[in-house]
Amino acid sequence: MSEKPDIETASQQPTCPASPIPQVRRKWSWRWLVVWILLIWIGAFFFGPVVIVLLIAFLAYLLSGLPRPALLLVACSPALPMFLFGVVTYWTGNAVIMSMGLPETEFHNLSRLSRAPKQTGGCLVHGGEFVLLLPNNLGIQAMGVIFGPMPGSYDGPYPTREEAFVVLATGQNIRRRDIMANRIPLPTGEVRLDADVGPGLLRGFIDVSAWSDEVRTKPEPLTVALVGGRCLVLRILDETRSAADGSQRGFVALIDVKTGRPFAFYEIGEYYHRFPPVWWKRPEPSATGPAERR
Repeated sequence: MSEKPDIETASQQPTCPASPIPQVRRKWSWRWLVVWILLIWIGAFFFGPVVIVLLIAFLAYLLSGLPRPALLLVACSPALPMFLFGVVTYWTGNAVIMSMGLPETEFHNLSRLSRAPKQTGGCLVHGGEFVLLLPNNLGIQAMGVIFGPMPGSYDGPYPTREEAFVVLATGQNIRRRDIMANRIPLPTGEVRLDADVGPGLLRGFIDVSAWSDEVRTKPEPLTVALVGGRCLVLRILDETRSAADGSQRGFVALIDVKTGRPFAFYEIGEYYHRFPPVWWKRPEPSATGPAERR
């Protein structure tokens, strides 16, 4: 018959104290967490390469099975505030898709997903811009995919380059003096452009003050077509350079009929611009818009 253990004696046996090592590790892990958060904010604004090292540390946290520190890293890094910033500016109608580098002709076209304008910070980079710019752009584009065009922005049809040239094939020629007067005569009515839009589009090619009466009244090479009653497709060719070698040079402008301002450009031939000759502008909430069809 086995003897039962003496419960009273067992309770009196000395127990080993808990090891302080886990607490020390936990304390130091949270200290390193704070350091990581501070460094990634500094790296995002001033020293980009350090961000790569910090991202590796973030992956190490994920693989270590510590969900709370990993979630805190995401919440306290610049990524989450910038994502929320993109979402908020989308709903207020002031969102801007941000990038770096030299812009090309089609860079400043409104985003096809969110209809937000684009902006570049130039060529001087430090390497950490993606921590700030990508989350902002992701928030804007995600809202565009889910909810459509940004409030207050252009919300009409948006022809691609190929679609624009297809509709121009059956378009009508207009006179330069009509463009200079910010008016587009169409069979369905007249479309008014915003102030200085017409001269601004033409000024990039030739000195308009030197045009003769014959040049001013010559229909070609200005061609327009209306898409969906909301998008005016305007093609402008530069005769001074196109005639020399037989090739065409110019651009196609997509113009919002409601505001009378271009929101996209497609180059033709060797034409290019770093910045558009006429900028898109978000209409004021109280404005009715100058481009009324009559």
